[in-house]
Amino acid sequence: MNVVELLTGDLCRLRFIPRFQLCHRIHDESVAEHSFYCATYALLLAMDVESQGYVVDVPLVVTKALLHDAEECITGDIPRPVRYHSTEFAEAIDEFATNAFAVLINNLGLRGSVVEKIILTWEYAKKGGDLESEIVRFADFLCVLSYLALEVEGSNKTMQRHVTEMNKYLGSFRYEMGHPLYSAMNQAHGLLNRVMKGA
Repeated sequence: MNVVELLTGDLCRLRFIPRFQLCHRIHDESVAEHSFYCATYALLLAMDVESQGYVVDVPLVVTKALLHDAEECITGDIPRPVRYHSTEFAEAIDEFATNAFAVLINNLGLRGSVVEKIILTWEYAKKGGDLESEIVRFADFLCVLSYLALEVEGSNKTMQRHVTEMNKYLGSFRYEMGHPLYSAMNQAHGLLNRVMKGA
């Protein structure tokens, strides 16, 4: 493994790449900070789901959460309205992100199957249909909700459009009663309603 590349190369730039870069922000948040919160929320959600009797690979959840936006050290944080402007554009960005992540991992000089395993873990963090990926996706949503709540609490009215978009984002989680994330989703919905009233 190339430790110098790990410590000084592309990956370490995540601490400097801002999220919500097209918006007026009261508090800056880097992609590295976002990844930390996503991993922490995902860990706690996974442990909660596990305590309900479900089988969850908790270390895999944390790994997926830590890696889920790693490609942004090359692509930057592409705002959601831009990224999903059209299906074709989203697919092109996804392809570029996949290539960027492969370059990032290959530059680290890892051996053989480790590279493939990391790339697959990253890909399934984004698109996997398993419970672990669902927990990461929901934790990612919670990170955005948390950030917007703090911005609105700080009287940042320019985040209104993003708060409104969160309803669509939350709608992508269709958890029925009995789903292991149902309670967390309902609580997130309550917080979103509170944030919308404050925005």
